[in-house]
Amino acid sequence: KHFVSKGAMDIDGLGEKQAYRFLQDGLITGVADIYELTEEKLVGLDGFGEVSARNLLAAIEGSREVPFFRVLYALGVPGIGYVNARALAAQFRSMDALMAASAEEIEQTEGIGPVLARTIVETLAEKRTRELIERLRGYGLKMEDEGPPPGADGKLAGLIFVLTGTLPDLSRERAAKMIEAAGGKVTGSVSKRTTYVVAGSEPGSKLARAEQLGVDVIDKERLLELLERGPAN
Repeated sequence: KHFVSKGAMDIDGLGEKQAYRFLQDGLITGVADIYELTEEKLVGLDGFGEVSARNLLAAIEGSREVPFFRVLYALGVPGIGYVNARALAAQFRSMDALMAASAEEIEQTEGIGPVLARTIVETLAEKRTRELIERLRGYGLKMEDEGPPPGADGKLAGLIFVLTGTLPDLSRERAAKMIEAAGGKVTGSVSKRTTYVVAGSEPGSKLARAEQLGVDVIDKERLLELLERGPAN
Protein backbone atom coordinates (compact mmCIF):
# COMPACT_ATOMS: atom_id res chain seq x y z
CA LYS A 1 0.00 0.00 0.00
CA HIS A 2 2.73 2.49 0.95
CA PHE A 3 4.96 1.68 -2.03
CA VAL A 4 2.25 2.36 -4.62
CA SER A 5 0.71 5.38 -2.84
CA LYS A 6 0.46 8.83 -4.41
CA GLY A 7 3.41 10.34 -2.51
CA ALA A 8 5.59 7.34 -3.36
CA MET A 9 5.47 5.47 -6.69
CA ASP A 10 1.93 6.69 -7.46
CA ILE A 11 0.67 3.58 -9.31
CA ASP A 12 -2.95 4.36 -10.06
CA GLY A 13 -5.22 1.31 -10.04
CA LEU A 14 -3.03 -0.75 -7.72
CA GLY A 15 -4.48 -0.30 -4.27
CA GLU A 16 -4.29 -2.40 -1.14
CA LYS A 17 -7.07 -4.79 -2.17
CA GLN A 18 -5.63 -5.34 -5.63
CA ALA A 19 -2.13 -5.95 -4.25
CA TYR A 20 -3.56 -8.47 -1.76
CA ARG A 21 -5.28 -10.31 -4.61
CA PHE A 22 -2.02 -10.47 -6.55
CA LEU A 23 -0.33 -11.93 -3.48
CA GLN A 24 -3.08 -14.52 -3.06
CA ASP A 25 -2.90 -15.47 -6.74
CA GLY A 26 0.87 -15.83 -6.57
CA LEU A 27 1.54 -13.05 -9.09
CA ILE A 28 3.74 -11.14 -6.66
CA THR A 29 5.59 -11.90 -3.44
CA GLY A 30 6.95 -8.39 -2.87
CA VAL A 31 6.83 -4.88 -4.25
CA ALA A 32 9.56 -5.41 -6.87
CA ASP A 33 7.45 -8.13 -8.53
CA ILE A 34 5.03 -5.41 -9.63
CA TYR A 35 7.48 -4.65 -12.43
CA GLU A 36 7.24 -8.26 -13.67
CA LEU A 37 3.50 -8.04 -14.36
CA THR A 38 2.43 -8.44 -17.98
CA GLU A 39 -0.82 -8.19 -19.88
CA GLU A 40 -0.83 -11.97 -20.24
CA LYS A 41 -0.65 -12.43 -16.47
CA LEU A 42 -3.41 -9.91 -15.78
CA VAL A 43 -6.03 -10.58 -18.45
CA GLY A 44 -8.47 -13.20 -17.21
CA LEU A 45 -8.11 -12.30 -13.55
CA ASP A 46 -11.36 -11.25 -11.92
CA GLY A 47 -11.94 -7.60 -12.81
CA PHE A 48 -9.25 -7.43 -15.50
CA GLY A 49 -9.86 -7.16 -19.21
CA GLU A 50 -7.47 -5.97 -21.88
CA VAL A 51 -8.19 -2.28 -21.26
CA SER A 52 -7.86 -2.37 -17.46
CA ALA A 53 -4.72 -4.48 -17.72
CA ARG A 54 -3.13 -2.03 -20.14
CA ASN A 55 -4.10 0.92 -17.93
CA LEU A 56 -2.44 -0.66 -14.90
CA LEU A 57 0.68 -1.54 -16.86
CA ALA A 58 0.86 2.04 -18.16
CA ALA A 59 0.70 3.33 -14.58
CA ILE A 60 3.45 0.91 -13.55
CA GLU A 61 5.57 2.04 -16.49
CA GLY A 62 4.99 5.68 -15.56
CA SER A 63 6.25 5.05 -12.04
CA ARG A 64 9.74 4.52 -13.44
CA GLU A 65 9.88 8.29 -13.97
CA VAL A 66 9.19 9.41 -10.38
CA PRO A 67 12.15 11.28 -8.84
CA PHE A 68 14.74 9.66 -6.62
CA PHE A 69 13.40 11.08 -3.34
CA ARG A 70 10.04 9.38 -3.91
CA VAL A 71 11.73 6.05 -4.61
CA LEU A 72 13.59 6.50 -1.32
CA TYR A 73 10.32 7.33 0.45
CA ALA A 74 8.61 4.33 -1.15
CA LEU A 75 11.14 1.92 0.40
CA GLY A 76 9.45 2.42 3.76
CA VAL A 77 12.67 2.83 5.74
CA PRO A 78 11.67 3.62 9.35
CA GLY A 79 11.82 7.36 9.93
CA ILE A 80 12.16 8.32 6.26
CA GLY A 81 8.87 10.08 5.66
CA TYR A 82 8.12 12.30 2.70
CA VAL A 83 9.93 15.36 4.11
CA ASN A 84 13.00 13.47 5.30
CA ALA A 85 13.24 11.66 1.96
CA ARG A 86 13.38 15.00 0.16
CA ALA A 87 16.05 16.28 2.56
CA LEU A 88 18.20 13.15 2.23
CA ALA A 89 17.92 13.13 -1.56
CA ALA A 90 18.95 16.79 -1.70
CA GLN A 91 21.89 16.14 0.66
CA PHE A 92 23.29 12.95 -0.89
CA ARG A 93 21.92 13.13 -4.45
CA SER A 94 22.03 9.35 -5.03
CA MET A 95 21.12 6.05 -3.40
CA ASP A 96 24.72 4.85 -3.62
CA ALA A 97 26.01 7.91 -1.77
CA LEU A 98 23.35 7.52 0.91
CA MET A 99 24.08 3.82 1.39
CA ALA A 100 27.79 4.59 1.73
CA ALA A 101 27.24 7.36 4.29
CA SER A 102 27.96 6.97 7.99
CA ALA A 103 25.44 7.83 10.71
CA GLU A 104 27.47 10.94 11.47
CA GLU A 105 27.26 12.09 7.84
CA ILE A 106 23.53 11.39 7.63
CA GLU A 107 23.01 13.32 10.86
CA GLN A 108 24.24 16.44 9.08
CA THR A 109 20.98 16.43 7.10
CA GLU A 110 18.52 18.95 8.48
CA GLY A 111 15.80 17.21 10.50
CA ILE A 112 17.77 13.97 11.06
CA GLY A 113 18.92 13.25 14.61
CA PRO A 114 21.46 10.66 15.82
CA VAL A 115 18.94 7.91 16.61
CA LEU A 116 17.22 8.20 13.23
CA ALA A 117 20.58 8.39 11.45
CA ARG A 118 21.66 5.08 13.01
CA THR A 119 18.33 3.49 12.08
CA ILE A 120 18.75 4.58 8.46
CA VAL A 121 22.29 3.19 8.29
CA GLU A 122 21.24 -0.12 9.84
CA THR A 123 18.18 -0.52 7.59
CA LEU A 124 20.05 0.33 4.39
CA ALA A 125 22.76 -2.17 5.36
CA GLU A 126 20.27 -5.05 5.66
CA LYS A 127 20.59 -7.70 2.96
CA ARG A 128 16.89 -7.63 2.07
CA THR A 129 16.91 -3.85 1.71
CA ARG A 130 19.94 -3.88 -0.57
CA GLU A 131 18.50 -6.70 -2.65
CA LEU A 132 15.26 -4.75 -3.07
CA ILE A 133 17.14 -1.59 -4.07
CA GLU A 134 19.17 -3.49 -6.67
CA ARG A 135 16.07 -5.12 -8.12
CA LEU A 136 14.31 -1.76 -8.38
CA ARG A 137 17.43 -0.26 -9.95
CA GLY A 138 17.35 -3.06 -12.51
CA TYR A 139 13.74 -2.22 -13.37
CA GLY A 140 14.79 1.33 -14.20
CA LEU A 141 13.66 3.24 -11.13
CA LYS A 142 15.59 6.46 -10.50
CA MET A 143 18.34 6.05 -7.93
CA GLU A 144 19.87 9.53 -8.17
CA ASP A 145 18.85 13.15 -8.54
CA GLU A 146 19.13 14.42 -12.08
CA GLY A 147 20.64 17.80 -12.90
CA PRO A 148 21.77 20.49 -10.46
CA PRO A 149 19.95 21.04 -7.15
CA PRO A 150 16.79 23.06 -7.84
CA GLY A 151 16.67 26.69 -6.77
CA ALA A 152 20.28 26.92 -5.59
CA ASP A 153 20.25 30.66 -6.31
CA GLY A 154 16.55 31.19 -5.59
CA LYS A 155 14.84 33.76 -3.40
CA LEU A 156 14.68 31.34 -0.46
CA ALA A 157 18.23 29.96 -0.71
CA GLY A 158 19.64 29.21 2.73
CA LEU A 159 16.26 29.35 4.49
CA ILE A 160 14.84 26.38 6.39
CA PHE A 161 11.08 25.78 6.64
CA VAL A 162 8.88 23.45 8.65
CA LEU A 163 5.27 22.88 7.55
CA THR A 164 2.60 22.05 10.10
CA GLY A 165 -1.17 21.91 10.11
CA THR A 166 -3.48 22.19 7.11
CA LEU A 167 -2.85 25.10 4.76
CA PRO A 168 -5.95 26.47 2.97
CA ASP A 169 -6.04 25.39 -0.69
CA LEU A 170 -2.40 24.29 -0.64
CA SER A 171 -1.20 20.78 0.12
CA ARG A 172 1.98 20.32 2.12
CA GLU A 173 3.50 18.41 -0.79
CA ARG A 174 2.83 21.33 -3.14
CA ALA A 175 4.10 23.88 -0.61
CA ALA A 176 7.31 21.87 -0.14
CA LYS A 177 7.90 21.74 -3.89
CA MET A 178 7.40 25.50 -4.20
CA ILE A 179 9.81 26.22 -1.34
CA GLU A 180 12.49 23.90 -2.70
CA ALA A 181 12.12 25.25 -6.23
CA ALA A 182 12.93 28.68 -4.75
CA GLY A 183 16.04 27.32 -3.04
CA GLY A 184 14.66 26.75 0.46
CA LYS A 185 14.82 23.56 2.52
CA VAL A 186 11.85 21.80 4.11
CA THR A 187 12.44 19.67 7.20
CA GLY A 188 10.22 17.65 9.48
CA SER A 189 11.24 19.03 12.86
CA VAL A 190 11.69 22.47 14.43
CA SER A 191 15.15 23.47 15.66
CA LYS A 192 17.14 26.61 16.35
CA ARG A 193 18.25 26.50 12.71
CA THR A 194 14.66 26.70 11.43
CA THR A 195 13.95 30.03 9.72
CA TYR A 196 10.17 29.81 9.45
CA VAL A 197 7.39 27.52 10.61
CA VAL A 198 4.47 27.68 8.18
CA ALA A 199 1.37 26.96 10.26
CA GLY A 200 -2.09 26.10 9.05
CA SER A 201 -5.10 24.91 10.99
CA GLU A 202 -4.55 22.31 13.74
CA PRO A 203 -0.76 22.76 13.77
CA GLY A 204 0.08 20.54 16.74
CA SER A 205 3.30 20.41 18.76
CA LYS A 206 5.54 21.98 16.11
CA LEU A 207 3.90 25.35 16.69
CA ALA A 208 4.57 25.16 20.43
CA ARG A 209 8.18 24.16 19.72
CA ALA A 210 8.59 27.14 17.38
CA GLU A 211 7.24 29.54 20.00
CA GLN A 212 9.53 28.02 22.62
CA LEU A 213 12.59 28.55 20.40
CA GLY A 214 11.52 31.96 19.13
CA VAL A 215 11.23 30.79 15.50
CA ASP A 216 9.10 32.99 13.23
CA VAL A 217 5.67 31.50 12.58
CA ILE A 218 3.99 32.49 9.31
CA ASP A 219 0.80 31.63 7.46
CA LYS A 220 0.15 30.65 3.86
CA GLU A 221 -0.19 34.25 2.70
CA ARG A 222 3.21 35.22 4.12
CA LEU A 223 4.73 32.12 2.55
CA LEU A 224 3.40 33.16 -0.86
CA GLU A 225 4.88 36.65 -0.31
CA LEU A 226 8.27 35.13 0.48
CA LEU A 227 8.09 32.97 -2.62
CA GLU A 228 7.33 35.99 -4.75
CA ARG A 229 9.59 38.63 -3.24
CA GLY A 230 12.05 36.91 -0.92
CA PRO A 231 12.61 37.55 2.81
CA ALA A 232 13.75 41.17 2.48
CA ASN A 233 10.18 42.40 1.96
